[in-house]
Amino acid sequence: MPAKGNTAEAGAAASLASPAAVSAGPGGAAVAAGGRTASGAVAPAVGHAQGDQAAAATVFYDGGCPVCAREIRAYRRQAGAEAVTWVDVSAAPDNALPEGADRDALMRRFTVRRRDGRLVDGPAGFAAVWRALPRLSRFARLLERAPLSWVAEFGYRLFLMLRPLWRRAG
Repeated sequence: MPAKGNTAEAGAAASLASPAAVSAGPGGAAVAAGGRTASGAVAPAVGHAQGDQAAAATVFYDGGCPVCAREIRAYRRQAGAEAVTWVDVSAAPDNALPEGADRDALMRRFTVRRRDGRLVDGPAGFAAVWRALPRLSRFARLLERAPLSWVAEFGYRLFLMLRPLWRRAG
């Protein structure tokens, strides 16, 4: 995942083997359908799989970061969130991650696979998920435009320097 640019091309090789391989468990943790979440609960076979074209976006986030997890919970309560696939990279099986993607890189920066298959991260990732949530979509349009996109990237990089202080030991 490039540190400077906010996008990485995702080709046809980035699809997963089974559209039913991932579902959202309690707290948003992605688990194999019928598998167990971190709490031991059986995961429901619901939700969009990471490679499912019906998903408006697939969000890859660090569920071990309390700040990040709280933000994802707020997004998941929004109208339109049911069309988004939520993958907690800290708890997801390898087959739930984009093929060839580095788990550590996905843990470092908020990453979203758009419906067109393109991976975007940082503020561009936030804009992609906001587009899928009607109450936030107008903010996505603002965030995608310079100079706000530059300011947002600068602010996000500052946050990333502080984030390890909040990350649960794990």
